[in-house]
Amino acid sequence: MTSSGTYRFGDTFTVSDMINEALERCGIFGPRQNQNHQNSALRSLNLTLADMANNQLNLWTLEQEALTLLKGQTDYNLPSGTVDVIGVYRRTFERQLGGTPASSAGGVAAYAFDDDFATACTQTSADGNISYDFGDGNTPSITMVGVRSNAQTAYTLSVQISVDDGTNWETVWSQTKTTYYKDVTTWNIIPSARAARYIRLVESGGATLNIQELYFCTQQRDIEVGRFSQQEYYGLPDKTSTGTPTAYFIDRRVNPVVMRIWKPSDGTTTMLFYTRIRQMQDVSGTSQTVDVPYRFLEAVTASLAWRMSIKYSPDREERLALQAAAAIKAAQEEDDQRVPFRATIDWRC
Repeated sequence: MTSSGTYRFGDTFTVSDMINEALERCGIFGPRQNQNHQNSALRSLNLTLADMANNQLNLWTLEQEALTLLKGQTDYNLPSGTVDVIGVYRRTFERQLGGTPASSAGGVAAYAFDDDFATACTQTSADGNISYDFGDGNTPSITMVGVRSNAQTAYTLSVQISVDDGTNWETVWSQTKTTYYKDVTTWNIIPSARAARYIRLVESGGATLNIQELYFCTQQRDIEVGRFSQQEYYGLPDKTSTGTPTAYFIDRRVNPVVMRIWKPSDGTTTMLFYTRIRQMQDVSGTSQTVDVPYRFLEAVTASLAWRMSIKYSPDREERLALQAAAAIKAAQEEDDQRVPFRATIDWRC
């Protein structure tokens, strides 16, 4: 007898499957289930996810983002669904040059790498690419790509690398159509950096590349930026004088959540990195899957069964509540990064 060799249960276990399982635990089987049960379960499922967000930090909801800073600007709206931020860093990095640029669709490729904002690689046809050959024996792992557009344009960009002779290309980063603003450098994180001699920026959404500067960079050093409380931030006598950003305040009272920077950038610091806690995605249909990893499926299902029992099977509520608590506890204990405990002493105390 052999096992399946597959690992797709978490990908195929739909909301409909979860609701059916929860209702069956409540003693409501097949023909007895109706649309009212489905609607009630969808509502309870979203409340379950909201409750999970309050109970602990869920690792799969952490996302690293880059924030492009504008000179003198204090307030920045964070992405939709942001709950909070747990760390902000100024990152210094090194631009990789010394190789050979090329453009697939006209324009002067070298203008995108000359540190001169008065020039630009302006291609002459849509859906082109700007590539860079770092040279024989040079295979940097590019972790950051900065794009400074010469015009406000909605680009659909991706970054590709080639580990052979520039014939075969692999996409290491992509994004949906996004507006890039004139004279503003937008930084993008390459999540899975790989060493490669060739790299290129590719447009695929019908726009024509018009790029002042294209930065292919390797990571160097992160410097942590401190966090202000609301009282500390609003107590600052001067919030607008520019300089090097050294602290931030997360205003969670508003939607979208706002990061308020102090000091606002004087133009020398162009980017911050931060890790945000995002909201788990809404459940709006039974054909969807729930935005939790495989190890949390039982915890969510058990919690949903308990919530449904309150409404439809109160005689089973106590038992299902105990089962849900045990499943949630097991999942939360598993949702850990498994690093050794470290204790430090602050002798200033």
